Amino acid sequence: MSQALIERIRAARAVRIELNGMVFFARRPTIEDYACFAREGMKDTAFCTKYVSGWENVRACDLMPGAGTELVDYDAALFAEALPDSPILAGTIVKQLTVAVLDALAKATDTAKNSPAGLNSAH
Repeated sequence: MSQALIERIRAARAVRIELNGMVFFARRPTIEDYACFAREGMKDTAFCTKYVSGWENVRACDLMPGAGTELVDYDAALFAEALPDSPILAGTIVKQLTVAVLDALAKATDTAKNSPAGLNSAH
């Protein structure tokens, strides 16, 4: 039972980010992780590479101007190398992950307000 719930929690953190036909698959940061990011700071590229785990429809020229139009398989090292030269992409990913965290925080707050005393309640 607990493994099934763990999988549901992880699945609930899945985020799909689209930009110009490209699709990036990411895991939403936990509320705690995002609070640390906001408090301590982290480069957008480091934030993105920590949470993005795949993509679709990304071409070589999306990662490097002048490169070919062939589709490129996701590779974490390639993503980390190309992303610092793509501020619009990095900014879009950070923005979408931030929206996902704020949505999760709003849901958690609503749940805490409407539930009996327990793990999600303020004490």
